[in-house]
Amino acid sequence: MKFRLPTLFAYMLAALFILGSCKTYYTPTYNAYQPTPNASVERGKMLVQSSCAGCHFDPATGKLSGRQFMSTPGIAGKVYTANLTQSATHSPMSKYNEAEFVYLMRTGVARNGHYIPYMPRHFMSDADISAMYAYLRSSDEAVQAHDAVSGLTNLNLIGHMGSILLPKPEPFRPTVSGEDMSDQVAYGRYLVYNIGCWECHSKKGPMSLKHAHPEETKGYMAGGRKFKMPDGDIHSSNITMDKATGIGNYTAEDFRNAVLKNIAPDGKKLRPPMKDFHLLTEQEADAIFAYIKTLPPVKHDAQRKDAKR
Repeated sequence: MKFRLPTLFAYMLAALFILGSCKTYYTPTYNAYQPTPNASVERGKMLVQSSCAGCHFDPATGKLSGRQFMSTPGIAGKVYTANLTQSATHSPMSKYNEAEFVYLMRTGVARNGHYIPYMPRHFMSDADISAMYAYLRSSDEAVQAHDAVSGLTNLNLIGHMGSILLPKPEPFRPTVSGEDMSDQVAYGRYLVYNIGCWECHSKKGPMSLKHAHPEETKGYMAGGRKFKMPDGDIHSSNITMDKATGIGNYTAEDFRNAVLKNIAPDGKKLRPPMKDFHLLTEQEADAIFAYIKTLPPVKHDAQRKDAKR
């Protein structure tokens, strides 16, 4: 049997489409899980609002009702994040028990087997995941039911083919011990990993992040990831301690103001998508700064393209 070149090319595209579609689905395997008793709703609120809200909070609704995921290249189609409110009709989160939620957070694999590459929090403690789960079921306004979705994900052929490049989920870790708050640098690393500072302030986007080994990610904390904004693309800042291109001239107070109040040392507001992490404490901001100071300074003018706009 002979195939004409266009026909053969079409078969190859179809095969890649099927391969890409299958590769993003896995079979969850739930082990026995003991929820943390008396999980802190306030702690959960800090973690959800600091980590998840960047993708799932919609200013138009004032809730974690999902929105368009702007890091998806336009050529690949559109992706919308999930509604995380308590809606029984429009939120997948309303159907999760705690064991399923832990599996999602540790691996990025949803209860339906879909792999979400930007979800994993491999190093988050059992207590903190339980706190997040408790918050999502709390009376806080941001998680009250919103019976709608922000949009429907629609990946085209290129988007599905791109999924072939996604890394595989890491094996499920049934237990992760608590964070060591007494060690300032260790706690700073814990916050950077789990709040997700490194995900935005490294060089590339979701498909290049090494969730199991964050510090091995290309351009770790040296900035450069591109974000689509209404007034044009911008790139994340270099937040290593390089004095010329990073934050090497920041004082501890400068860093607190940047993180907690979204104010730069010159008094100007930092540009979106950076926001204020006002639910963090000053001690937590200081811990993040202490950790960053242990990283090697990287000379990288991450925002030089933005300055030309």
